[in-house]
Amino acid sequence: MTRVGQSVTIRQSAFNAIRFTWQRYAEGVNMGPIVAAATGRLFLLNREYAGPIPDLSPSVDGFVAMAAAANDEYVFDETLVLQPGRYWFYSNDQTNSIVASNGNRDLYTDGEMYALGPNNRFVVYFPNGVTTERVDANFVLRGRPVQ
Repeated sequence: MTRVGQSVTIRQSAFNAIRFTWQRYAEGVNMGPIVAAATGRLFLLNREYAGPIPDLSPSVDGFVAMAAAANDEYVFDETLVLQPGRYWFYSNDQTNSIVASNGNRDLYTDGEMYALGPNNRFVVYFPNGVTTERVDANFVLRGRPVQ
């Protein structure tokens, strides 16, 4: 199991009907088409979380919402509205997610990927331990603009 996270920045307007999914290769590493993947629970926070992964729960500072995986997607309550700002999505049990850029470059400059680090905590993921290289998880975030 992999624990993975991704920070995102919402710039333009408020959104509801939030849906999130990680992406993975259908047939293993670097093979086949990319498909949706969601397992475990996804926690949405309004601040970075660097605590122990087992402690990730609705009681952590910055908790906004949580969604369980269903049909390879996390679907948040329709009434949840995300205002412009920075948010963090953390999975407590995600398998087979992939790096969007395959470690070559940062494709989404408004966020960072998080992975399992020392002491079972989330840390910003740097490929090959090079702290100047930032990458992102391959993910899809969808929502509906609030009128």
